[in-house]
Amino acid sequence: MNRSILFLLVIVLFVLTFVGCQSEANIKREKDNNDQDNEVTKQIDNATRGDIRAIYTVGKRDKELLEKQKEYENKGYTYFQVIKNKQNLDNVIKKYELINEKKDQNLSYTEKFFNDYAIIAIYPGEASKNIYYYIKNVDKENDHWEVEIEKEVFPKSEDDRLNRVILLEMRKDLYKQINNFRIDIRTKLVLSEDFNKNELTYYDLQLGNLSLKWTKEKIQNMIGKKSSETIKDPEPYEEKLIYNDGTEILFKDMKAFEISVTSPKYITPRGLKVGDSEDKLKDLYGEPSFIKNGIYSYDLSQNLYPFHVEVKGGKVIRLKINSAY
Repeated sequence: MNRSILFLLVIVLFVLTFVGCQSEANIKREKDNNDQDNEVTKQIDNATRGDIRAIYTVGKRDKELLEKQKEYENKGYTYFQVIKNKQNLDNVIKKYELINEKKDQNLSYTEKFFNDYAIIAIYPGEASKNIYYYIKNVDKENDHWEVEIEKEVFPKSEDDRLNRVILLEMRKDLYKQINNFRIDIRTKLVLSEDFNKNELTYYDLQLGNLSLKWTKEKIQNMIGKKSSETIKDPEPYEEKLIYNDGTEILFKDMKAFEISVTSPKYITPRGLKVGDSEDKLKDLYGEPSFIKNGIYSYDLSQNLYPFHVEVKGGKVIRLKINSAY
């Protein structure tokens, strides 16, 4: 084979290789573009991203508002207002001296904004410089909007109470479809590195969205009124509700005195749930005050044990909290 033919073969081989690489790059680029298009489509399809936005504000405490929040909380609800025009929003902003917490600046809305949007002003409740609220999810159910809020708590002793209001901007066409809201607040403890994890706090005494000393009405508004079994006067309590998922609630003096769960949907403020390992339990809560029959009990103070975790085969099978007083 002479040199000219060999040279031509090398050229042809080089061209074919280059074209092949380009084709492969184009296929990859086209795939990446499709993936991006799919992600954009997901965002457009998901109303909680494209058509709903949360603005976090902070302002002064207000006695009248606190009473209103308490009134709703006692029934198992979170107080909110639907604002449909600039004047009403300006009144709320002025009354509570609200500013945009993230940007530390005044809130500014135009009348034109309310042509397409409504604002749901959510007043979550207890707040301070160590307690924050964030919207985790907004889902449309059959007859209401399910708003999931995470309450972040940084345990400290300072009493610097203030008012936090979440302004949930929602397109009016969505609001007109369903204008009923169910707001679910769950606590998350954020512990510093120097915090003694063996120490329980007041905020530890919650399981999912359930807390001690709640009334029966409030409990039932949170998890449903229909229990699979109701036991009257189970000594020394007044009433015991048992649900199909294994949740048991004892009432004393008309308030929840003990709550026990076996469902993984109830997560503690530190992040423990049924099904987690014994190692995770100790990582989150440290060593228990004592162990008896596979039940790990943790002390709050003065030899009072309000938090219990039942462990079997190295796994958490039950969580229980009870009033320490």
